[in-house]
Amino acid sequence: MPQIVLSRVARLLATLFAVSFITFFMTSLLPGDVVDVILPPTAPRDPETVAAIRAELRLDDPMLVRYFGWLGDALQGDFGRSFVSQRPVLDEITARLPITIQLTFVAILFSLIAAVPAGVICAYRQGTWIDKSISGVVQVLLSIPAFVAGIFLIWFFGVKTNLLPATGWVRISESPWGNFKTVLLPASSLAFVQLAIFARLIRADMITTLQENYVLSARAKGLSDRYILLRHALRPSSLSLITVLGLNIGSLLGGTVVIEQLFALPGLGRRLLEGIFNRDLLVVQGIVLFVASAYVIINTLVDLVYVVVDPRIRRKGG
Repeated sequence: MPQIVLSRVARLLATLFAVSFITFFMTSLLPGDVVDVILPPTAPRDPETVAAIRAELRLDDPMLVRYFGWLGDALQGDFGRSFVSQRPVLDEITARLPITIQLTFVAILFSLIAAVPAGVICAYRQGTWIDKSISGVVQVLLSIPAFVAGIFLIWFFGVKTNLLPATGWVRISESPWGNFKTVLLPASSLAFVQLAIFARLIRADMITTLQENYVLSARAKGLSDRYILLRHALRPSSLSLITVLGLNIGSLLGGTVVIEQLFALPGLGRRLLEGIFNRDLLVVQGIVLFVASAYVIINTLVDLVYVVVDPRIRRKGG
């Protein structure tokens, strides 16, 4: 077990190192000059001023020197300051992180609330018109990109019926009900595809589980179908769901970029786009490294949960 944990941690560190280096390298290729972002439009751009700024920011140093200098500061919790807002990058992240986290977890919650019953019913009624109807709807949801669903929801609920706000964000500390109304549409946009993935996964695993001997034995004892489905079949059919759930939480944290821009939400994704457009390199590097860290850590925790749940993985040594 300790060897497996050390192996997972080593993979985590190697992945984060690779992501940080690739991000640093890619941002250095963005067109334009950082000095143009820092200097106001009316400020003089004489060679002395430009050279002083570039020297202060170490922009003339070789890329590897700049990378390891930034990485050393980042490991100490210093991600630098935004070129645009002059705020610490870590403050930029912590200020916007709650919005992205709430959006992600509400989307996951919505998808699970719909996917688990749908998957169980389809497995129990396999081959019937109920199964075919739900599977057809799930297939349609799976083929709809999140931004297309978001555009439709904005048109219907925000423009046509005016039932919900199409853009903007109300913090939960200001108004819980207002917060729910602003998170409902963007979270639903993200939840459709997740719902389809989870429902298909539960259906497939549940069909296999219902053919196990212990389930047949429970039926022979006269237990109700509802009891068998919820107590005997659902739990062992949820292991694959746990894995995919962990992966999707990590991917949604970084995948809310388009939705946050579409609904004008002040989350990490929108700040990342602003940083790219404004060549705010330290903000881009900090957000990407943070999201990658969250994604890799969640994946590692899922791996460790599987090691605990499934003894065969421990015997194989990971």
